[in-house]
Amino acid sequence: MYLLLKFARAYPKLTILLVLYLVSTAYFLSKKGLIDDQNQQSHGRARSLFNKLHVEIPLLYKGRSSDTQALPLYEPPSRTFQVPPFNVPYVLTHVWIPRELKLIVFVQGIEIKRSITHCVVGNQPLRRVLQQNYVYECLFQSDEEAQSLDGQFVTLETRHRGLLPTKTKFRYRPNTSQPLEKKYYLCAATQILNQSLYLEDWLVYHKKLGIEYFFLYDNDSKDNTTSIAQSPTVNTYVQMLYWPWIDSQPQAFVHAKVLADTQCDWTLFFDVDEYVFVKKCLALNCLSKLLRRYYDKKLAQICFKRKIFGSSGHIRRPTNGTVADNYIHRSDTQHIFEGRGKCAVKTSNAKLHTTIYEFLIQREYYSMTLQPSVALINHYKLKSWEDFMEKYSNRKNTSDWVIPANFSVDNPPLGWEFGHTKAYRFNLTTNDTAFKAFRLRFDKNI
Repeated sequence: MYLLLKFARAYPKLTILLVLYLVSTAYFLSKKGLIDDQNQQSHGRARSLFNKLHVEIPLLYKGRSSDTQALPLYEPPSRTFQVPPFNVPYVLTHVWIPRELKLIVFVQGIEIKRSITHCVVGNQPLRRVLQQNYVYECLFQSDEEAQSLDGQFVTLETRHRGLLPTKTKFRYRPNTSQPLEKKYYLCAATQILNQSLYLEDWLVYHKKLGIEYFFLYDNDSKDNTTSIAQSPTVNTYVQMLYWPWIDSQPQAFVHAKVLADTQCDWTLFFDVDEYVFVKKCLALNCLSKLLRRYYDKKLAQICFKRKIFGSSGHIRRPTNGTVADNYIHRSDTQHIFEGRGKCAVKTSNAKLHTTIYEFLIQREYYSMTLQPSVALINHYKLKSWEDFMEKYSNRKNTSDWVIPANFSVDNPPLGWEFGHTKAYRFNLTTNDTAFKAFRLRFDKNI
C-alpha cells in the first residue's frame, strides 16, 4: 500500500488514467457476463422448444461403438426410425474425428445450404470452417470442450429457420496418439436397396479383382440384402451401414470417403448394377494391380467409362445364370458410352464433395480416365421388366425415369426393351458378349 501511495504522489495523472481503465474494464466484463447468461438462456429455450416439437422421432443412435478408437465413429438409426421426406431440411448424422477436433455434419434439404451459419452441439455453437454441398465441417476449440459436450444433440443453425431438426447425438472419444496405418490398398463403397438377388455375385467377383473391403450403405432394404451381406462367405470383408434417408447417395459416398480415409489408399465408388471389366485380366487382383501401374504421387482419381446394357428382351427375371450371362445387349455404337463414368479416388486427396460420379480433388492433384481398351464398367441399368418395376415403381425422387401409367409385370409398354429413360432414348439391342465370355473364363480359372 505504501508503494502505491508513493507512486500516486509521484505520478498523479498516470494514476488517474490507470484507475479509469480498471473501472471501465470491470464494467465491461460484468456486462459481458450478463449478455452471455442471456444468450445461454435463449439457446436453452430454443433447445427446449425443439425437443418438444420432435419427441415423436425415435433416438437416432443405438449406442454401438467402433472396434478401434482411431476410426471415425458411425452409429446408425434404428430400423423403426421415421425417415423425413427428402425435401425437408434435416440433420442426418455426423462423424467425429478426435485427432483433428473436427465434427463433420451431414444434412439434407437443398434450399437451406447457403443459410447455415454454424454447427451447434447442445447449446454450444462451433465455428464452421467448410461447406461442401450437403456436408459441413466444424471445429471444437479444444479436446476438453468436446468432452464436455458428450451426449448432446448435434445440429446446424440457419439464418431464417433456427436450429434444424435432428436426433443425432455427439459421442465423444479421446484422441489417439498416432493415426492408423492404412490397412487396405483398394476399397469400394456403394448404396444398395433390395439387391439380395445380385449382391453376392457382385461382391465375390469384385473381391477377386482386388477390392479388399466394401462399405455398403443399406437404403432401407426390405428383402434379404442384409442377410447376404452378413453371410460367412462375404462378411469378413463387408461393412454394412444402415442409411435409410431418401435421395441421399451423395451424402453416403462422402460419409464412406471419411470412413475410408483412415483405412484405404483408394476407394472405388460405384453401384451394384455396375461391373468392372478389366481387359486382359489373367489373374487375381488385376484391378488393384492396374491402379498400381498408373502410380503417380499427384494422381488422385482414376475414372472408368461405362457401357449401358438393356433388358435383352427379358420380361420376367431370369432364374439361372449371372447378370453377365443374361444381359448381353447394349446401346448402339453411336451412344456406346454413357456421358459420365465412375471413379476410384485416392481417398486422402479427395474433398468432401461428390456428384456420385466423381469427387472433387485437392487443387494440386489431377484425375485421369482410362481408355476402354484397358478397362471399363458395364452398367446393367435396366435388366428385366420385372426388375425395372420393382426398382422404380416406388421411387419418390426419380426425375430421369418414365414409368407408364398403365402397366403390369406381364404387360409392359410398347418399346420397353429399347430403354425407359428420358436420358437414353436409343436402341439397346446391340449384341455384346465380350464380358460374358470373360466371366466364363475368369470364374472357371480363378
